[in-house]
Amino acid sequence: MSDEPSRETDAHLRAVIEEYMGSFEPDPAESAGLRERILRIVREDASLAPSTRLTTERGNPFRIATATVRGIIRDAVDSVDGIRARSVNPKPVGDPDGSAVEVELTVAMRAGIAFAPAAETVRRRVSETLIAELGIPATSIDITAEDVFVPGGAEGTEGAAGAATEEADDD
Repeated sequence: MSDEPSRETDAHLRAVIEEYMGSFEPDPAESAGLRERILRIVREDASLAPSTRLTTERGNPFRIATATVRGIIRDAVDSVDGIRARSVNPKPVGDPDGSAVEVELTVAMRAGIAFAPAAETVRRRVSETLIAELGIPATSIDITAEDVFVPGGAEGTEGAAGAATEEADDD
């Protein structure tokens, strides 16, 4: 994993702190080390974020931030034309535990997209991405379409024309 997200977080936090500090004149004795203390707390919190325990093909266990696994799956879903990930819930499974993953996700679909072919494309992309990025296969990918959006509208908020649900296991 790269250090890039923590640098972006640090830069964002520094900007927020600078804006906050610019709004009043703090007592120098009280503000000494304030930025460093805040950044230390944020970094510690990030390192303690929820993680998912997985196992490589060779049986070596590892942990990865659950948010990272969700991001990998979300990017795969969003790469399918007319489909946008809403909620993503990966669950480690397999023997040994964590050698595979079950995925439950909800999506918003562009109006006019046929659900069944789009769902198969989503399943294929998610499966390929999990193997390519993490070396972990998906045992099932359950997809619920919970919203329909109209092109040019706010995705997932306009045109809620109903929901379609399909739950299926990959073979």
